[in-house]
Amino acid sequence: MSSTAVHKIYGGAILGLSGALLLEDVGAFTEPRVRYVVPGVVIASGALLTIDPLLHGKAAPTNYKAETRQHMLLGGLLLAAGGVDLAAEADWLEHWSWGLVLPAGMLATSATFLFHAQHGDPTQHELLTAQHRVLGATIAAAAIAKGLSVVPAEDGVTPRWPEMETAWVVGAGLAGIQLLLYTEGSPQRASGHSGHASRSLQLGVFGQGLALAGVF
Repeated sequence: MSSTAVHKIYGGAILGLSGALLLEDVGAFTEPRVRYVVPGVVIASGALLTIDPLLHGKAAPTNYKAETRQHMLLGGLLLAAGGVDLAAEADWLEHWSWGLVLPAGMLATSATFLFHAQHGDPTQHELLTAQHRVLGATIAAAAIAKGLSVVPAEDGVTPRWPEMETAWVVGAGLAGIQLLLYTEGSPQRASGHSGHASRSLQLGVFGQGLALAGVF
């Protein structure tokens, strides 16, 4: 499976999840067990990232060692954050501050995208770096909103900023769209193709901009 395909699979899963959460948020359906879906997806994503080399198999890109280490580290982090969030949703961990563990994990995830090691031909690096940094910033914004959504009001029960619950879901959906638009371009073998690489970079960033405008 190619690297691009893996990104798109994650994007489709995240977008589908955020869509379901938004429908539930507006009252389209009522299902108490939907609260377990988010930590479940986080745990599944962490498990897949820890076996990242097996997902790519022989299609693994060149210069992939540093990127693989980042993916496996991120996978372990998501497994831990998802496990704690699952326990919190099941009311095994009662204090509201346990709800901050998942946003903290999301912030750490955003950092791995902001400083993500790149693979492939050097002419692709600008395109990949731009996409990963935009994605990292989007996840960071969603993480902050998610963290604010769990902070209680003075009564200790109702959320202080209930609108943040919708905001973080929208941010997650945007991240899903960006993953669906992810592209690695085409490696270039000659320096004379740098203009083509720049155009690919511009198209990639333009695609991210369209995603941002489409959601908001």
